[in-house]
Amino acid sequence: DNDCFPTNKYATKIEAQDWHNIPGFGLLREYFRLNAANPVVRLGSIKWVIVDQLSNLHFTLKLFMNVYLVDAVLKPNGKVFWFDSKETWLIVLVLANIIPFA
Repeated sequence: DNDCFPTNKYATKIEAQDWHNIPGFGLLREYFRLNAANPVVRLGSIKWVIVDQLSNLHFTLKLFMNVYLVDAVLKPNGKVFWFDSKETWLIVLVLANIIPFA
């Protein structure tokens, strides 16, 4: 096998060990193309991106719940909506923070 890693696009520069003239972004792009050509790696990467986005969504929702908890539920003159009592909101927010980890 005379192929260069990740592809043969920069083979002459890699074999000459001309590291300073190899574009880093271009080499990284070729590495991504190599990984995307493998169906197992591509599927695993897609799954990982989805899991990361769900983690970001969870963080954002938790942040908004905590802001609402402080600004509306725990504040003495805070105004709550949907439920009439602050106690109900407190229970809902506590359960919303605990249930994802149950």
